[in-house]
Amino acid sequence: MFSIEVKGHFSAAHFLEDYEGLCGSVHGHRWEVILSVRLNQDLETQMLVDFKDLKQSLNELMNQMDHSFILDPEGNERSRAFYNLAKSFDMRVYEMKGRTTAENIARHIWDYIQRETGWSTHSIQVFEAPNNAVTFRGE
Repeated sequence: MFSIEVKGHFSAAHFLEDYEGLCGSVHGHRWEVILSVRLNQDLETQMLVDFKDLKQSLNELMNQMDHSFILDPEGNERSRAFYNLAKSFDMRVYEMKGRTTAENIARHIWDYIQRETGWSTHSIQVFEAPNNAVTFRGE
């Protein structure tokens, strides 16, 4: 069994619902994402998967999230108000259920990759800053 990784990134704004610290205010990140999948080597091609295919699957989601405001349209009153305001000004909004924490973003990306590819995802690592990361392994 091998593990293969690709990296991607997107820039997006968010805030943490019901959080009293600085992250409760609207702010943005250049999110870095590392997708790691586990696969057996294909005996015919001697490869796990073409890096291009793996990168394309990750980039499809990164492109949807890039330069967006990540919001839960069913979140608290403040989230719903920001959602409606952003939509009324035709801003890019990426809808995600739950608080838009790095942890939940990692889980969201995991779910997307699993649903769209069926690959055995090993981990999703999300960096919200160069030295701050969370890893989700789906265990």
